[in-house]
Amino acid sequence: MSELTPYLCVADSRAAIQWYADVLGAEVTYDPIVMPDGRVGHCELNVDGARWMMSDEFPSAGVAAPDP
Repeated sequence: MSELTPYLCVADSRAAIQWYADVLGAEVTYDPIVMPDGRVGHCELNVDGARWMMSDEFPSAGVAAPDP
């Protein structure tokens, strides 16, 4: 294995995208897929070649953000 891509689940993807852009200079490399209920189902970001994927919570699928 030569690459590992983290997948983050957060409580508010839109706010997280903005924070990563403002603070780390992240660029969105895969536009957010917005689900019918308004939640972000998937997006990808990149900072200097380091990329990660992110989504909002989906409790019905067992996807939850860390407990604050």
